[in-house]
Amino acid sequence: MRISLQNVGKIRSAEVDLDGLTVISGKNNSGKSTVGKSLYAIIKILNHFANYNERIAKIKFKENVTVLRFKVREFNKILMDDSVLGQSEDEVKLKDLYNRLSSDSFTSLSYDEQSKIIDEIIALPTVEKSTDRDIIIGKLKEIKNNFRPRNEEENLKDTAEAVFLNNMMINNSVHQGDANVTYEDGNFKIVSLTIRNEQVISAVVDKRVPFFQDVTFVESARHLGLRNQDKVLTDNIDKFYSYPERFGFEFDLASKIAIAGENFEANKSLLSEMEYETLNVFGKVFDKSAFFYDKTRDGIRYKAQSTAVRDLSLRDVASGAKCIGLLYILWKAGALDNNHVLVLDEPENHLHPKWQVALAEIICLLVKSGIFVTMTSHSPYLIRSLFAYAEKHELTEKNKVNFYLAQPVGEVNENYCDIVNVKDKHGNIRIDKIYDELYDSLVELEELDKGR
Repeated sequence: MRISLQNVGKIRSAEVDLDGLTVISGKNNSGKSTVGKSLYAIIKILNHFANYNERIAKIKFKENVTVLRFKVREFNKILMDDSVLGQSEDEVKLKDLYNRLSSDSFTSLSYDEQSKIIDEIIALPTVEKSTDRDIIIGKLKEIKNNFRPRNEEENLKDTAEAVFLNNMMINNSVHQGDANVTYEDGNFKIVSLTIRNEQVISAVVDKRVPFFQDVTFVESARHLGLRNQDKVLTDNIDKFYSYPERFGFEFDLASKIAIAGENFEANKSLLSEMEYETLNVFGKVFDKSAFFYDKTRDGIRYKAQSTAVRDLSLRDVASGAKCIGLLYILWKAGALDNNHVLVLDEPENHLHPKWQVALAEIICLLVKSGIFVTMTSHSPYLIRSLFAYAEKHELTEKNKVNFYLAQPVGEVNENYCDIVNVKDKHGNIRIDKIYDELYDSLVELEELDKGR
């Protein structure tokens, strides 16, 4: 699998292979995170675009009709005057339909029921002369027309704009030319998007079922214990999150954490040898602390010591423990599988070097078990540890590892970067190229020390 980007964000060009573990390093503000965000967006688009437009159209339909109803209420007062409308069958029916459209009970009707009332109003002959009626009928026709059947390309464009441009904030604002995003499997292009002036102008999708069925993007462990996290699974979800917002990685992660809570204790099947190995590494990090599910409080809790009297909500857990704990919760609850991509954006934040080394082994064990991981980092501890554990667990030997470096285009133009694979022509990973980039600052400090 491969994702290719041209003129997206700060990236001039990137061709990133997804073979197991994909690591992208480079300076801040070099476009590293854009690759993971684009991958997240593409997988969400592939798995949801068929239903996205219909759902959004129904939501917009209801919103537009709600606004129009206030206009109808004023107009309805006029219609109640018998001098405006008589008592013919059509006139009586029109009065009844306008009453139903303007009543409070209209909002509780289903889309099909609302749509039927509007169709009947539009279909009735003009039985009174009124500019207001012309405006209302025109608006009702416009609302109905916006919910016309959409073709596959239009669905894909709408979903891509919602996920790419609105939720992930990915665009071509840095570059003058069109932005292109391609997601392919071997010689097959599964998705191809072209973005111009923050609009998707072209979208093509292959009919085949995508290999990756889901993706989780983790930017920060702060999502653990969010105040509205318990709202993501409620029947009143629309009060807290709009439908487009549910494609964002924050909502996606919060919902998976909520579901993980339900499955946390249920997932007690016999562990494989590799799962035991992974569990042991988590255990070394947590030492005597533990995450557990409390049914009485309907949530995952944390106890800093096995003898501690008081446990903590996830909101109150230290950032470092949250970072490792988030992976542990998703893994233990079975939220990650072989058709899943885990995207980690600079996961070393808040971690002591010792925990960075442990995190590297956990990531390599996850990849060894069949989970795909794409991540960014500019930590020499984490990069070196990932390379070492990839070697130890034979990921390098099986061509399941790729390291990339974000490099500025030219010596001075840091607004444009290429994402470059550090393998040489023989297929050997030149990890030293990344080390050279990471250790530049240390060289500067050494020069500073010499000048004292």
